[in-house]
Amino acid sequence: MSEINIDTFNELKEIMEDNFNFLIENYIKTTSRLLDEHKNDLNAKDYNAIKIKVHSIKSSSQQIGAMELGEMSKKIELDIINNQVTNIESQMNDLVSKYKLVEAELKGLIGSGS
Repeated sequence: MSEINIDTFNELKEIMEDNFNFLIENYIKTTSRLLDEHKNDLNAKDYNAIKIKVHSIKSSSQQIGAMELGEMSKKIELDIINNQVTNIESQMNDLVSKYKLVEAELKGLIGSGS
């Protein structure tokens, strides 16, 4: 199963033209950094910081076509808003695993010139 909605991906590619690879590389760099930082936030029980991070991941993931990653981020964000934080660590681990699949697919797509 593809992690990237190819129609959304290609629409963005058409709009961004020469800046597209830079945009995808920046998405990868930023999302990786945000997800690397989440462990410190979990240890500190700083759920607001996690909420801010997953909100950013949600929006940017949906823009590039990583819809399931965006939906997972949205669920975490809503759970934190609703103070349902007992499963946040598990959800974040699932999000990191899903992101690794997205990242690998994106690297393949921009490497192949799709």
